[in-house]
Amino acid sequence: MRGGRVLASSFKVVPSGVPKVLPAAFQGFNVRSFSAVPSGETGGSSIDSVANVANESVLEAAKMLADEKALDAAMAVAGVATEHSNFVVRGVMNFIDSVHNFVGVPYWEAIILTTIGLRMVLLPIALKTVQGSARMAVMRPDMQKLQDAMSKDPNAGDMNVKLRYQKEMQALFLKHKVNPLRAVMWPFVQFPVFIAFFMALKEMGTYFPGMATGGDFWFTDLTAADPYYILPLFNSISFLAMIELGGDGVQMEQQQKFKMIMRGLAVAMVPLTATMPQGLFVYWGANNVLSIIQTTVLKKESIRKYFDIPKMPAPTEAPALKVRNPIAAISEVTFIFM
Repeated sequence: MRGGRVLASSFKVVPSGVPKVLPAAFQGFNVRSFSAVPSGETGGSSIDSVANVANESVLEAAKMLADEKALDAAMAVAGVATEHSNFVVRGVMNFIDSVHNFVGVPYWEAIILTTIGLRMVLLPIALKTVQGSARMAVMRPDMQKLQDAMSKDPNAGDMNVKLRYQKEMQALFLKHKVNPLRAVMWPFVQFPVFIAFFMALKEMGTYFPGMATGGDFWFTDLTAADPYYILPLFNSISFLAMIELGGDGVQMEQQQKFKMIMRGLAVAMVPLTATMPQGLFVYWGANNVLSIIQTTVLKKESIRKYFDIPKMPAPTEAPALKVRNPIAAISEVTFIFM
């Protein structure tokens, strides 16, 4: 038949694009002669059986074609994502190179200047995050009281009671001027920026040969690893200092556990990152130093008052929530990465 193949006496047509390998269900049949009968069946039912199997083969073939189209679509989406990622990474490389050329500074200084400029652009987001996290900490005792009352209420399962507690919680957020999303903005903004810089500085020497002589002192080659481990050690120490300064001294259980994990990571960073290019450590080190400066400045009472950042409560005044609130839990550790 034109455009397809006829299978058995059921006259089911399989499109010509379907693979010629028969599915496993056909193995009990002689499709060409219709003489074989599957075990347990009578001869009278063989034609119906062949027809049913033929139908299954068409469905299976259609599924194979659909899967192939889905795979092609997924690969196309992945290609677009990769192209977009490469565009961002190349943008970071080109910007650093532009600073190097227009300002007339070596690459290592261009990396630091770019880092400073980026932190200035992101400063409003950082301030809103600190503000939101501080307000969340101030609100925490009231939130705990409300959650305790709800857990002890025998009618808590009633829909009207739930709505009443929900309204009280919303009123609590309004009273303290808390926007939960502001308390977690910084990590979600900083992470993609970090990834973009990581990928760019890791491969920048491939596209800009001047990176090989763009350093200074002992790290003249920004594309090579530090033979003296000075930059990896500095990065680890500055990261550890950033961890210790973060949190405004609030000793919450969730935050302390997270700090212990980060302390371990700070130590592990030295051997794990020792083989990475020195240009990457210039960015990491500069970023860590800026975070330390920012955290130190925002601890000053006059600065906090100017930006309407409330004073953090003492640990006894703001115990860790017994009923975990995911936004509040994240906000407890947000300061660490400021």
